[in-house]
Amino acid sequence: MKFFKIDHSNSFLLFQIMKYAALILISIALAKSYLSLADLGKYENFIFLSSTVSFFWVTGLMQTLLSHPDANNKTRKDGATIFFSSFVLLLILSIISAALIFMAFNIRSIEAFCGFNSDDKLLLLLYLMLNPSGFLIEYLLLLKKLYKKLVLFGIMSVLVPLIIIPLPAFFGLEVSFCFYGLVAWSVIKLLILMYLLLKHSTIKINKKEISDLFTEALPLIGTTLVVGSAAYVDGIIITTNYDAATFAVFRFGAREFPLFMLIAASFSTSLIPMISVSKNISSELDNIKNKSKQMIYSLFPVAIVLMLTSQFLFPLVFNPDFKESYKIFDVYLLLVISRFVFPQSILMGMKEHKTIFFVSIIELVINISSSLLFIYYFGFIGVAFGTVVAYFFEKYLLVLFIRKKHYIKGNKYIPTAELMIISISFLLIFILKSILII
Repeated sequence: MKFFKIDHSNSFLLFQIMKYAALILISIALAKSYLSLADLGKYENFIFLSSTVSFFWVTGLMQTLLSHPDANNKTRKDGATIFFSSFVLLLILSIISAALIFMAFNIRSIEAFCGFNSDDKLLLLLYLMLNPSGFLIEYLLLLKKLYKKLVLFGIMSVLVPLIIIPLPAFFGLEVSFCFYGLVAWSVIKLLILMYLLLKHSTIKINKKEISDLFTEALPLIGTTLVVGSAAYVDGIIITTNYDAATFAVFRFGAREFPLFMLIAASFSTSLIPMISVSKNISSELDNIKNKSKQMIYSLFPVAIVLMLTSQFLFPLVFNPDFKESYKIFDVYLLLVISRFVFPQSILMGMKEHKTIFFVSIIELVINISSSLLFIYYFGFIGVAFGTVVAYFFEKYLLVLFIRKKHYIKGNKYIPTAELMIISISFLLIFILKSILII
């Protein structure tokens, strides 16, 4: 059947779903283990620190690789050093990031908050040097059109980490042994990558190509840093105001439901090439509106069920220590309203990259300022409110820009009536729940 055919679109989406599933399952397993809340906070700090210093340049480099002509040549190997050059660049930036973290540990406030001993610090530095290169595997398999192998690697990415990372905690060992599991998985991925590079790339240092690749990636790295930093800003605000245990409670709740994010992101990405080559923009706008309406009807009921049951699900799925995490999760569920509005895809299709970049800077400023303001009124939940306000304001500015510059009204691509009715209903459910459940 065509539905089960593994191709470019569904293989990468399936891989991303499996990666998210692995993260969630590991979190659940650790929460069910013998680890204390403070130890779970230490684990979240380990992941948070490593992600904070690497997410933007890893994403920027991988997005640049996706459009590189040599990387998109399925058969070429002789002279094609682009994958190995990408690996070398990833490794260089990994070492620099590890050095930055090493220097950061000299700041007493950071060292005290993390609570890492000398072995933990060494493991974090090793993880930072080894793990980022592993992201190249999924993109190499995608670009070489090895879709079945990509799915198989996705299955491996669920099963292996789920065994080696949380298993020590179930034997009563300290959280440091979970860090060993993270480093071990990074080593496994590095070995897989080396095999793939030997098979699909020429192993040769090409200094000019490495330099050109980094130069080409810089704008995307900068954009990713601004656009993707909201979650990390939230984490930094929490770490500077609360202890590790509270940070763990926040992080377990501050997870947007993957189904909403992945479906919306996949649809958003698919719109960009259609808009860019379209000779009839009106038909594409109608398509966006109709697809958005379908997603609203199918996904909002799921969001409502999650909103009504989250206070029961969190203690059940994780453990009673995370009973307060549902409040953060409920606030993040409100983001589903903005997920069904796609002005950024239209602007990207129109090559309005500078506009998206500047609006993302405004979003970041709003996120920081509103989070710092709300934290004094609502406690650590206020940080989540700040994120929601920033996301909504970003979408509003993008919609306004499209209307002012391109004379396209929002109701041409947004099912405004349906979105307004169900959004108001969703907000009322959130407010009533917040009042009735203290």
